[in-house]
Amino acid sequence: MVVAAGTLVIGIVERVNREKRIGSVRPLYHDVGAGWEKPDRSDYPTRGRLFWRKAPDIEEGAVVSCRADHNAHGEDHFSVSDGLALPPVEDLRNLNYADAAEQLRTRMPAPQNSGRAREVYLWCADDKLVGPFKIGHAGTKSAAPGEFGRLDRVPVRSAAQAVIHGPEGKYYYYNNPTVPPADFVDCRSDEEILETALRNAVEVTKEAGIPTPELLSTRTHIQEAASLLRTSENSRDRRNKLARIERALRICSESDAIRSRASELTEQLLSHPTVASELDKIRKSTRAKALAEGRRDFESELGSLREDEAKLRSELRDLEHTLEVKRNQVIAVDQSVSQQLDNLESRVLEKVGQAVDDASELLADSVLFRALGHTADRPPKSTPVRTSRPFSSRNGAVTVNKAPEFDQFLREAANAYGLPHKALRKIHASFRAGLIPVVSGNGATAALAAYATAACAGRITSLPVAHDFLSPIDLLGVRASDPTKQRMHADLLLAASREAEAGGPAMLVLQSVNQAPTESYLLPWLQAPDRTIAVPVAVQDTVGCTHAMIHKNLLVAATAVAGVTTAPLSPYIWGFCVAIDVPAPTENHPGHVTPARLNLGAKLPTATHVHQLTARLSEFLGEYWVLDNGLSTTAHRFGDAHHEIAKGDAVANAIATSILLPALATSLPGPDLDAAAASVAKWCGIDNADTQSFRRLANRFRRRFA
Repeated sequence: MVVAAGTLVIGIVERVNREKRIGSVRPLYHDVGAGWEKPDRSDYPTRGRLFWRKAPDIEEGAVVSCRADHNAHGEDHFSVSDGLALPPVEDLRNLNYADAAEQLRTRMPAPQNSGRAREVYLWCADDKLVGPFKIGHAGTKSAAPGEFGRLDRVPVRSAAQAVIHGPEGKYYYYNNPTVPPADFVDCRSDEEILETALRNAVEVTKEAGIPTPELLSTRTHIQEAASLLRTSENSRDRRNKLARIERALRICSESDAIRSRASELTEQLLSHPTVASELDKIRKSTRAKALAEGRRDFESELGSLREDEAKLRSELRDLEHTLEVKRNQVIAVDQSVSQQLDNLESRVLEKVGQAVDDASELLADSVLFRALGHTADRPPKSTPVRTSRPFSSRNGAVTVNKAPEFDQFLREAANAYGLPHKALRKIHASFRAGLIPVVSGNGATAALAAYATAACAGRITSLPVAHDFLSPIDLLGVRASDPTKQRMHADLLLAASREAEAGGPAMLVLQSVNQAPTESYLLPWLQAPDRTIAVPVAVQDTVGCTHAMIHKNLLVAATAVAGVTTAPLSPYIWGFCVAIDVPAPTENHPGHVTPARLNLGAKLPTATHVHQLTARLSEFLGEYWVLDNGLSTTAHRFGDAHHEIAKGDAVANAIATSILLPALATSLPGPDLDAAAASVAKWCGIDNADTQSFRRLANRFRRRFA
């Protein structure tokens, strides 16, 4: 038999792979133009199945309907198109539709092995297929769409046209769009049927001119309405009302039968020896339980009252003891105050007598001092301090203008000092980006000296940071805590700026930058738009200016140390600084390099590769992105500068190890820091084997900076 594309197929789901979202369907029936037939395995080469690509979340064993479509790839010639799970059909042909719906509503569980279908149909007596019904936690409801979505109008179809016999003796409903419902039935509960039937009976008899007895219809009245409906025109509404009224009459008859036998059955049950014995046992057990529960409640309440009484007595004793202690304290204080008043009175009388005796001598001294013009001592007016030569000059330096040529000088300086070349590259990238490198590790001082040799002709000096730095004016050599006193590095920063302006690039190192809180003395300076330090009026004479501005030729760097006397770095410092970890220099190195001087005037180019790289930061870090977007700007500038001398993966690695990891280390706790470091490594393209090195570096930064 030839199966063409578009053939309707009903089959069973097999071999579902949820991760890849694929599966297969083994045909049970197909319609090739002559109605539903059982297919041969050979009709669906090569494995007798249809391949299901992008299969929905459906269980194996579910029965589905679909169309066969040509499969361009894979072993199976056909693939699934328009796959849809078939709802199950419960075989209740021994019951009429009302009893079947009641059984579904009260006792029947949700159908099993039916895929994700949440609908069920009932195959009732007279070959009627009623439904759909929705099975759920909120009860059974009609699941038909649109106007059929009510239990009082549930569609009825011929089972022969819609029931498919599935595997394991189960039945399923196939929706044939060309076969509409034959009728509708009311599947509500008996209470609702009776209420609606009474209303229908009133309407029908009223239209026929039959008076309604008082407020409620009698059974005779309902029977008259049923007779009228049987002889009226054959419409769907008439059939629905008639079925509803006939069901109400049946309910009334069944209720009468039960009521007529209820009294007899009750008497027989009560007189039966076994029942009478059990009732007596239940009475005694109930009485005993009530007495026991009452006794337990009384004893529990009595015990609670006794506990409350004990607590109140204990609190009373504590209050009496406290009152006695306070009374003794008041007596002691009263005695002490009286003694102090007596002593004070004696001293005052003694002082007054001495003052009267020495009055003439004090008056003479006062006249003498006024005559001589004596006044209180005033501190002499401060004069500005000037540092003459903060840098030692070095002749023979070579001027370098191009980045590739300068990178060669960096390599030679790194080899001469026994340091990794990439560390000097990071220092250079930070200066080019207008950032401050915070260098830590045993090779920090050597790395800055090596870079100063390659870029500043060896012109480098240090400004030690003290524990009591409180304001940017401490950097100018004035103590913020006592402006009348100067520090040992007075005027060093301004002198270095003047020398750099006059003689070209030079470096000033803030030694041990984390000896004092950076948010107090360093961040306010870095956050100023033009990097200007406003000098307070009280120390302007000492400093020699009202505003201190650092020349662009002065490269400011910093070192950081670890220890119990250091202060944590503010997380916001990484909007202006980068962290560079430098290991100890190797022992065997040349120790000599030709000094050079870098031309700082070249404009920093922008790299598209770096912009694309930094744009994906928040995507990878997700919930660990704890700082503001200023950090992305810092990373972008630093990446552009690094890209100028190093290409490829080195840029991402430098951004990660110099900006992201230190920023996360000063913002996250230990467990979150490890997970964030792994995300940074993934952003860099680092495999799992090297992720551990990122975690170790992040934890070193945390110990040093946080």
